[in-house]
Amino acid sequence: MTTTVKHPDRLAEQINNILANPDSWRQAAYHADCGTKHCIAGHGQIASGKSMNVNTCRADAREWYGLTGNDSDWLFHCDRTMPELHGFAVAALAGEPHFGADGYDRYGYNRDGFARDGYDCEDYDFDGYHRNGYDCDGYARDGYDRHGYNRKGFNRDGGRLPLLTITGDK
Repeated sequence: MTTTVKHPDRLAEQINNILANPDSWRQAAYHADCGTKHCIAGHGQIASGKSMNVNTCRADAREWYGLTGNDSDWLFHCDRTMPELHGFAVAALAGEPHFGADGYDRYGYNRDGFARDGYDCEDYDFDGYHRNGYDCDGYARDGYDRHGYNRKGFNRDGGRLPLLTITGDK
């Protein structure tokens, strides 16, 4: 299988520009800080000779880099990190797809950011539960925290947290 990127050299050139001038990159916005910071799509739009325009940025950059819709969706995502962009470009320059036939990149993650075992790089699964069984708020799949209380303060037997004793104004 070969890469679907028609102009990997253009992508590599923009990544090199960002690496040389890291203050010019902000992946969370096409064009930010009065036009001095750009995501990888914004850099591509400018390099293509088109005017900065947030309404046409994705399409302009996709065309200039020669990307498929799936690749541009992945590459232009606001949470993409520089190592991810770099890895994509390395694969494109080598004439290889970033995502293999099995749908996983060279680091073992699919387009949604999950490894083959179903967990993302921070060890959370698709439903938001950590490998240790708790969500980011500390509650297990059954709705109870490690102390046995749910979000409303009741334990599994229906008892609730004890009321606090107030000893006066302080």
